[in-house]
Amino acid sequence: MDLKDALGVIGTITGSLGLGVSLLVYFRDRAKVLVTLSFDMQGFGDVPEVLDKYFVVNIFNVGRRAIYLSHAHIPIPRWAYKRSGASHFLLGSGLQGVTIAEGGAPHMVLTRQHELSKYAEIWPHLRAAVIDAAGRHYYSDWPTVKPDWAGDHSHRFRVFTNKIRNRLRRMRP
Repeated sequence: MDLKDALGVIGTITGSLGLGVSLLVYFRDRAKVLVTLSFDMQGFGDVPEVLDKYFVVNIFNVGRRAIYLSHAHIPIPRWAYKRSGASHFLLGSGLQGVTIAEGGAPHMVLTRQHELSKYAEIWPHLRAAVIDAAGRHYYSDWPTVKPDWAGDHSHRFRVFTNKIRNRLRRMRP
C-alpha cells in the first residue's frame, strides 16, 4: 500500500464521517412545533372573568429555529361539512404573524367556546392545527376528555382510539 492508497482510505473515512455529522446536524436543527388544545378553561387573572368558558390552543417551539406562524384553526372532518356548514373554524383571536423564537415563550390562543355546543356530536374529531409561513401544518393531539359543551355524546370507543392514535403519534419522529 503506497501513499495514494492511504490517502484514498483516509479521504473515504473522513468524507463519510463528515456526511454523517452534517446529516445529524440537519435533522437536529429543524423547527419543531408542539400544539396543545384544552377545553373548558375558566378566565382568571388577566383574562376577563366572565361566565363563558374558553378553549385554549398553546403553541410551543421545541425546535432549534425560530418559527413564523401564519394562523390557527380547527379542521372539521369531511363527513361533518354538511352539518357544520364550514370546513374549518378559524381562530380569530389567533396568530396573524406571530414569531416564536427558539426556546421562547409559548403563544396562547384563547377563544370562547360558547358556540361549540352545536358541534357536540363531533367533539372527539376536533383538534387544533397551526400553519407556519412555509405552509407546514402542526396538529394537537386528539381529545380524550369530554368537554362540558359535548353534553351526552360520550363516544367511548372513539376516545379509546384517540388515546391510541396520540401514543402512536408521539412515537413518530
